[in-house]
Amino acid sequence: MIMLNGKWKLMKSENLENVFLDRDLIDAKVPGNVINDLFENGIIEDPYVGENYRDVNWVGRYYWVYKKEFEINIHERKNAKLIFDGVDYKAHFYLNGHYLCL
Repeated sequence: MIMLNGKWKLMKSENLENVFLDRDLIDAKVPGNVINDLFENGIIEDPYVGENYRDVNWVGRYYWVYKKEFEINIHERKNAKLIFDGVDYKAHFYLNGHYLCL
């Protein structure tokens, strides 16, 4: 089993057509969430302090793309499976530019 949790990259996108661009990537952590990743990168103030939560309403207006590069030897892992435990209620998945599922 290869665990893919840990360090990822995160990108804001205005539409699903831009998900393959690698621009404005910030560090991200999986498992985690967009709000915490934005806070950890100094993009937003701590949303759990005072009324800072009001300043993060814009986050929901964008698509957020998590990216990670990894390698496997497909000859050794002929029955490889990607398992997405704990994913938010709606997500799109791509592998090497190919759409997997919603």
